[in-house]
Order: sequence, then structure tokens, then C-alpha cells
Amino acid sequence: MNRLLLAVAASMLATTALAADLAPAPAEPVAPAAAPFSWTGFYAGVNAGYGWGNARDNVLPSPPGIFPVAPFRVSIDPRGALGGLQAGYNWQTGNFVLGGEADIQIADIERTGRISGLNGNPAWFNTTSEKIDGFGTARLRAGYAFDRLLVYATGGLAYGHIKYSSYTQFEPHADVEYPGDASKWKAGWTIGGGLEYAVTDHWTVRGEYLYYDLGKSSYRAEPLAAHPPFNIKHTVDAAGSIGRLAVNYKF
Repeated sequence: MNRLLLAVAASMLATTALAADLAPAPAEPVAPAAAPFSWTGFYAGVNAGYGWGNARDNVLPSPPGIFPVAPFRVSIDPRGALGGLQAGYNWQTGNFVLGGEADIQIADIERTGRISGLNGNPAWFNTTSEKIDGFGTARLRAGYAFDRLLVYATGGLAYGHIKYSSYTQFEPHADVEYPGDASKWKAGWTIGGGLEYAVTDHWTVRGEYLYYDLGKSSYRAEPLAAHPPFNIKHTVDAAGSIGRLAVNYKF
């Protein structure tokens, strides 16, 4: 009897140990999934970049047909640095992001063009300068978000402050000179695109390209001394490209 009881007890202990070994281990706690990044919200930041243009000065001696020089064109192609501030708002639905942005820049986009040998005379020449010292835009943005990466297109209003100056000389001893200058605010349009990446939930970095066209401006250069009633009409365009980097803080 004692041997029987011992055998039964040993069998029960072995069965209990086996059941304990076969019991599933308690599940490890699962960390909650991180919420996807949202581009919705206000933001503001700073930017810096470089601009290059393809301006042309169409020069028309006036009155045409009487002035001894035919119309001619001077290439200017200004270029230089710019930097400023931007602010805007994004609204995201699904992967699509819509928004609006405005920026203002201090610029130093400048160049002087020269043409000589007017009407075959090596002493007759013209120089023309164009400088954009202030620039800004107000644009819509539309893009597609790959979580923290935003690919977007943009376009809207562009405006700038432009300074023009010119000097035309028709005699080697400088007694027939036509200096001229003008300073104007001009409005036009811009279009472009870029890539923006959210480094954290609040800080983003971007690279952007814009093409702008501020239209044409006209002004007249009058003779420096008393001469027959001739003047020179300058019609200058202002178009070009901007590449810039920006850092934004998303509120």
C-alpha cells in the first residue's frame, strides 16, 4: 500500500511539473504605435539662397528714324544672394497637403551689361544696370506627404523693388551723353516646387526652387547737355530663378 501511495504521488508531481512547463508564458507588454506625423498647422522660419536672372534692356533712341542710332538690346543677367523670413499654414487630409505661404527677402541681385560699337563707331557705347534689392512672394502650396517627407509644387504672386541705371555716349570726348535711372516696385508671378522634411515634430528643413517674372519697366534717359530734342527709351524686363534653403518651426 505504501509503495502504491508513493507511486501515485510521484505521478501527480510529474504531471503538475509537465503542465507548468507547457503553460504559455505571460505576454510581453506591447508599446503603442507612434502616431503618424501631421503637417497641419502654422509655421514660420528663415531662408537663404541665390538668385540669377536673364534681364534684357531694349534701347530705343527717340524719335525713331531721326536719331542716328538704330534700336539695340543689352543683356544684363543679374545674380546674387538673398535671405529672409517666411510664414504659412498647412492643412493635411490623407497624404495630400494644401497650404499658403508668404515671404519677404533682402536681396543683392545685380549686374551691369555693356554694348559698344553702336552703328559701327567704336567710341559709341551703352551700359545698363539692374539691381533687385527687395523681393517677396505670396503663394499657394500643394503637395504629397510620405509621412515626414513632403514633395510640393507652389505658385502665386511675386513682387520686388528694382533699381535701373544706364549711360549712353555717342562722342569720344563725352559731349553727347544720355544718363538715366529709375527705381520701381514691380509685381508679377512665380512658380516652383521643393522638398521639405520634418526632422522632429516641430522643426523642418527644405530646399526650394522658384522661377519669377516681374514684367517690364520703361524709363527715359535725357541728354546731359543741350542737344537736339532726342532721348533714349529703355524697356527692361526682370525675370529669373531662385534656389534657397529654409528652416521652419511648426507650432
